[in-house]
Amino acid sequence: MRGQPPELTPPPSCLYVVHVKRVTASDARRRWFELLDEVADGEVLVVERKGRRLVMRREDAAARAPDPVPTYRDVLRVPDLDQADRWGWVWTGPGRPLRLVRRRNR
Repeated sequence: MRGQPPELTPPPSCLYVVHVKRVTASDARRRWFELLDEVADGEVLVVERKGRRLVMRREDAAARAPDPVPTYRDVLRVPDLDQADRWGWVWTGPGRPLRLVRRRNR
């Protein structure tokens, strides 16, 4: 319809509910170790103090330790450059190294 603003509420299929536990700073001080155990178990916690919020959540081990960057000198060994038209690299998927392939002479 012309002249009506678009609907701002998404359809129910696009909505989701996230459970977040909220506590005051005083309550957090009294129950500190209990709350730490809950966060360690995966609970997301919001501590509110003077209108400010502090969000506590468990850090993923995968997010903490990025994969080391390989030294490409160790990964790629290049054969004779003057014969570059006779060889190439083939990659067969994640977790597998590049493989040198020699091409047949035509």
